[in-house]
Amino acid sequence: MFAAALGAAGAALAFDESADGERSLAPPPDETVAWKLTTTYYSTTNEKGAGDVNLRGVYGPHTGWVGYYEQPGEFRQARVGYEYTLRLPAVQMVLGAQYASQG
Repeated sequence: MFAAALGAAGAALAFDESADGERSLAPPPDETVAWKLTTTYYSTTNEKGAGDVNLRGVYGPHTGWVGYYEQPGEFRQARVGYEYTLRLPAVQMVLGAQYASQG
């Protein structure tokens, strides 16, 4: 299934999926892409645990990522996506597309 999201302004101006200021990161002068690898384990009392791993690369206004989520015996999903951040004088728009297996 392919999902495409186009445009995000206003409230999305400050949207940062990882909530760590990554959108404002610029690649160091000696490196062309700023890479970030995140891993997460989800655990609750009512369901089996689940794992999630994501690799994100930021190059100027371009961001690309791949990810994989799995809850053993229940659900698994691979993801890939791309975003372009368009900065205008009064607004910032994030244009993106993503693909996810099983939804």
